[in-house]
Amino acid sequence: MDIITPHFWTARRRHGNRVTLVHGRGRIVDARGRTIWQEDWQPNTLADEGEENVLNDWLLEQAALNKYLCLLTATPGETTTMATMTELFAPPLNGYARQQCAAGGWGAPGLDATDFMTTHAEKTFGPAATNPWVDFTHVALVSTATGTAGKFLLYVALSGTTSISVGQSFKYTLSVKAQ
Repeated sequence: MDIITPHFWTARRRHGNRVTLVHGRGRIVDARGRTIWQEDWQPNTLADEGEENVLNDWLLEQAALNKYLCLLTATPGETTTMATMTELFAPPLNGYARQQCAAGGWGAPGLDATDFMTTHAEKTFGPAATNPWVDFTHVALVSTATGTAGKFLLYVALSGTTSISVGQSFKYTLSVKAQ
């Protein structure tokens, strides 16, 4: 399968009528680490709990939350919470676990065209252990490694419904561009 060349923004991108600062890109790798599929950068949607967190963290200087990526099998919405999201599996199961996006994983912001941008180190889900992972459609950023007691911050739609076979892994990268 052809690899899609990554796309970087040259102008402010919008998702519906919302400004989108966070973008994500997924890829599937086989057991030998070879990329067998990769998508273009996709825009995020900030959930209500994520909007509140941004304002609390940035303007009110409240403590930053831990952040974890997870895979979803149903389309979330702005009011989705961790209790109402539909996760691929309850972690840890079948090689699946939420992946922490710690502060130290972000690169130093640098200029991209005329705006500052930073990218988090790629995170790896898997490999799928005993059964394929089928029909996941979104990646979400949440505030806890397991359970539903945290905050549902944002989500990014994948370019299509995605499945991986036993032995394959799903890798994901987040990038933020301030405009």
